[in-house]
Amino acid sequence: MASPPNSRPITVALVDDYDVVLKGLAHLFDDYRDRVLIAEIDANRGVSDAVDIVLYDSFAQPESDHHEIAELIKNPQARRVVVYTWNFHPELIESARRQGVHGYLSKTLTAAQLVAAIEAVHSGELVISDQGRRAPSAPGLDWPGRLEGITDRESEILALIT
Repeated sequence: MASPPNSRPITVALVDDYDVVLKGLAHLFDDYRDRVLIAEIDANRGVSDAVDIVLYDSFAQPESDHHEIAELIKNPQARRVVVYTWNFHPELIESARRQGVHGYLSKTLTAAQLVAAIEAVHSGELVISDQGRRAPSAPGLDWPGRLEGITDRESEILALIT
């Protein structure tokens, strides 16, 4: 769903604790600048610019999410708040919905799917991704621990734990 002619791109603030994640996520939108404009990148501070969407990257930290999501929802600069996560535990989704998030999106979405979901949220829809499994590593590619006998999924779990 491309933006209609003469419409402005949807402004998005990216929120996460880690600069490397924020920079990578911002780069994901490079091919969609006519539809999504990264207006702010926030590490460890509140959103200060008025934006259409806050994309809150939940990095497997459900214990802190409740407070951070509540703060983003209350922020008058944030029109809509979307959680971007690997963690699809039903209680976390329900808690986020009760707090007023407008979307709960999976990190398994492609860039095109993520942009489409952001556009749907911007138009007023509540968007919750299907919980689908993470795509496995492509055949022939290595992952950390492969040579030691660790499976792709075990490697993913270890990365999330660390």
